Amino acid sequence: MNKDLIKEATELLNVGLITIKEGFFKTENEFSSIPEEQHILQGYSSTINCEEFDSPEGGFAYIFTYAVAIRAIPEEDSDTAIMEIKAKFEVAYTSSIKVSPDAIVEFGNYNVGYHVWPYWREFVQSSCSRLGISPIEVPFYKVSEDS
Repeated sequence: MNKDLIKEATELLNVGLITIKEGFFKTENEFSSIPEEQHILQGYSSTINCEEFDSPEGGFAYIFTYAVAIRAIPEEDSDTAIMEIKAKFEVAYTSSIKVSPDAIVEFGNYNVGYHVWPYWREFVQSSCSRLGISPIEVPFYKVSEDS
């Protein structure tokens, strides 16, 4: 983590629209019949890419794509997901000044997830409700220096 590059980006970028571009959830019949303590939750999150555009209002626009997912697997079978929720979000940022590519990469690795996380938590909660399963508690977003 390069804190100077992140500082550069956070001082220049203004968060705009956050939208979900893909959403998916499913559960298998056996999910509700397996006690909570007998399945394992796994998850991932990652900034996939960032595109830079000239902003119509002047300046620059940066569109990040962020993917995130959670799944449950039975303890005895780590290859078969019995519940899965995943999504891709787009996050738009604007800046009056061009942000360096290195600062964009660091910002994408550590800050975009922070902005997406409340939307992800809501998506998981509403998906659980629609699936008819107990809510899954998604923890607060934490930035770690060794991520």
